[in-house]
Amino acid sequence: RGRFFGSLRTWWRMTSFAGTVAAGWILGKEPDDLRFALALGIGAACSLFYGTYLARLPDLPPEREGPATESAFANARAVLRDPLFRRFLGVIFSIYVVQTAATPFTVAFLKRGLGFPSSFSVYSASSISVGAILSLLAWGRLSDRRGSRLVFITSLLVTAASIAAIGLVPRYDRAGLAALAVAAAAFLLLGVGVSGLTMGYTVRLMLEAPAGYTGTAMAIARTTVGIATSLSPVLAGALLAALGRHAEAAA
Repeated sequence: RGRFFGSLRTWWRMTSFAGTVAAGWILGKEPDDLRFALALGIGAACSLFYGTYLARLPDLPPEREGPATESAFANARAVLRDPLFRRFLGVIFSIYVVQTAATPFTVAFLKRGLGFPSSFSVYSASSISVGAILSLLAWGRLSDRRGSRLVFITSLLVTAASIAAIGLVPRYDRAGLAALAVAAAAFLLLGVGVSGLTMGYTVRLMLEAPAGYTGTAMAIARTTVGIATSLSPVLAGALLAALGRHAEAAA
């Protein structure tokens, strides 16, 4: 199961990386309306191709037999009554709040605090994708052999180390390409850690989902991730604003 999801997400990351590089090449250094329209048009065409592929997939039988009048809310209540699943939701909520806030604020710090060029946002996304591509199959194999708990713990440590490595990045105006290389390596390591978290979360979700409610459990988990990623920038921004006011008052 872990290797299956690892292969699936490796392919997804490879296409994401190719799309990011292609978009950067199409837009160029001075993007105009025509270049934006071309990039969006290619993205729309790829989405249509993906839709035709999904339409040809064979349908699967229902996981459980239930009354036709059973509502989605009734299914959700049945899933959320499971205390282990509620605990799992709390864990992934806290992980995604921290993870989502780390990348954009780190990129902003590199640009404003260390003088990195604006184009580094593309390089950082590419480095994260490369780190995920290189590690997802290994995370899947580790999950199959040792379980998702070890994957969670190891990937959390790798993610923390990657964020700490940002503190070793020198200023761009002093180190130039060396600063870019160190920052790209830190983001590559972040991609390794984030891919492990995603792998552990996906495999664990399949195990924690109450029997007969896998689809509903996945929907609730993805909704939780969506709420976490939406709230994360707001919470991080409020924290930074509070720290800034505290620093001004102390000065």
